[in-house]
Amino acid sequence: MAVSINRVISDGAQFAGIEFCSTGDAAGESGTIIDIGTLSDANGSGDERVRIKSIKACVTSEDASGMNGACVLSWGGSGDVFCTIPPGYSEITINFEPTSGFNGDINYQLSGAVAATLRIKLEKLHGFPNTAAKFKNF
Repeated sequence: MAVSINRVISDGAQFAGIEFCSTGDAAGESGTIIDIGTLSDANGSGDERVRIKSIKACVTSEDASGMNGACVLSWGGSGDVFCTIPPGYSEITINFEPTSGFNGDINYQLSGAVAATLRIKLEKLHGFPNTAAKFKNF
């Protein structure tokens, strides 16, 4: 059985930082990294929206070559996969935003005996009163 730790590192008016660690499991693992509605200043409407600004990831595999498996990230509710992170260290600075059908969560799926540590920087866009002036057209 895998051990997973999700924690909020910082949670300000416009940005939040999240850390996710999982030891992995030979059968694979999936779950929710963060429910966006639990961040500070969320209006509780269920339509909170964030933009992922960056991801720093270390993904490891128990495979002898170290090259099998991946960490797959998707938006909750819709299941839209937005990033597949292979074994190794990655720094991703592409903006990711959910399309339609999302519920605010960020989900993960680890294939095989893969362990992962992720640090994700989020920008709050919609559903957070302190950001309403900046993003009032969403």
